[in-house]
Amino acid sequence: MTDSSATVREIADPIRLRVLWTIAALTAAALLVPADWLAYGALAVAVLVSVFYGLIWVFEGKVGMLLLSWVLLSPLGYYFLSIPRERPLWNFDRSLVLLLVASACLSLPATTMRIPEPLRNAGIAWGVFLLACGLSLLKISGTLPLLSGVRVLLDGFLLPALLAGCVIVCVQVREQLRLLHLLICVVVIGLAVIGCAELISGKDLFPIPGAGLYYAGSTESLLLRVNGPYSSNNSFGLIGLVLFCFLLFLRKAGMVLPVWQRALHWIGVGSALAVAMMPLFRSIFLTLLLIALLDIWFTHDLRRRIFRVVTLVGLGAIFLLGNAVLPDLYQERVSSGENVYARMAQQRQTLQLFLRDPLLGVGLNNFIAAVPKDTPYVGAYSGVDPLDAPHSNLGAVLAETGILGFIPYVLANGLLVAAFWRARRRGSPGFVVVWKYFLYIFLSYWVSGLSLTSGHYGDLNLWYLLTLAVLYKYGATDESEDPSATLRFRAQSSI
Repeated sequence: MTDSSATVREIADPIRLRVLWTIAALTAAALLVPADWLAYGALAVAVLVSVFYGLIWVFEGKVGMLLLSWVLLSPLGYYFLSIPRERPLWNFDRSLVLLLVASACLSLPATTMRIPEPLRNAGIAWGVFLLACGLSLLKISGTLPLLSGVRVLLDGFLLPALLAGCVIVCVQVREQLRLLHLLICVVVIGLAVIGCAELISGKDLFPIPGAGLYYAGSTESLLLRVNGPYSSNNSFGLIGLVLFCFLLFLRKAGMVLPVWQRALHWIGVGSALAVAMMPLFRSIFLTLLLIALLDIWFTHDLRRRIFRVVTLVGLGAIFLLGNAVLPDLYQERVSSGENVYARMAQQRQTLQLFLRDPLLGVGLNNFIAAVPKDTPYVGAYSGVDPLDAPHSNLGAVLAETGILGFIPYVLANGLLVAAFWRARRRGSPGFVVVWKYFLYIFLSYWVSGLSLTSGHYGDLNLWYLLTLAVLYKYGATDESEDPSATLRFRAQSSI
């Protein structure tokens, strides 16, 4: 017994000594090394560890782990992991999505699901749209405008589709729901904290070159329309709105959550709602109203319906109080007729630019450069000039890619809706839950997409298609991820 104790002490002493030396080294580094060096060193270590585990997951075909890593790291990845910061040649999203694709290729066939035919049709239409976008780039002259168009094609349209395809094919969604719910709650709470800090300070805490700052109100009540860690405030608000709807779905997806995670859920829901409203977009408030009305209509329980109606009336009353508290801000964001006239003039300008080249358009993401700067391209509407930017996903695609891009773009989105509708009509229990929240997320994206050119932003499109892919995979599989159920769904989908 004595010899054994001595041996244990001999082994423990060197370990204790190494721990003490490590603590001493870290303390000395914290005192002597500049804070910037420590931050960059910690970031480098985190990147190396992430790359190491990422490569292991790739070769093991663990698509779900890579996806969860993207969910957790993506908000700050746009800022810290883009090289260079402006017009990056390498960024976090490109790396993770390519790793997802590689991991999906190495996944075992027994763990994958064939993409159902309705989604394949939407994917084919999207592929034709991508081809039209590539052809439209031939119309662009100048290196920087061309690179900008390529970036939108790659980050805004291609990578989100690849991400969604990997989720449908490889991710066992029901097994990952609880962890996914936890990570998204953490993400939206973090976004809300960043947004509140920017709102209070009036500064962009994560400035991305070329992003720009936008304010609302007058000098007496000037508010920063925050963009958080993203390149635009519309991405910040719409990602918050999409995740607000997605969290509502996750809570209804049949997960058994401990008390602490149920509390975290409602904190996350409130945070996502705050993120959605902070940029002060009229279209987002309108979307929330539509979702609230639809939710009242979908709710059959009388008490819950009354509660929703009372909540909606209370929120409406609070909204109207804005006219008394911040009248100039209320006037600008709610009652300004000049903004409406400018948007109507903008539709004229968009149509005129489309007629300039109806077949291929003026080039992807080349709208602003294609508008003549010396004279207005079209007359003003009621004395208000156009905005010289499309302010509509449909208008942007029509003017920039012409008929060759517009038709498959509309067709792909229509087939996406049809895929969810057809699955719901088959009576799958999962899609009974899925359809309502698909509708909420679709409206969250498209109501604003008719008044903003939000569809060109990859950060928003990644979250949008990720949530829709999770919804579809959830509905397409049973509670136990039974392979026979997947096979039955494949057979039904091919009819």
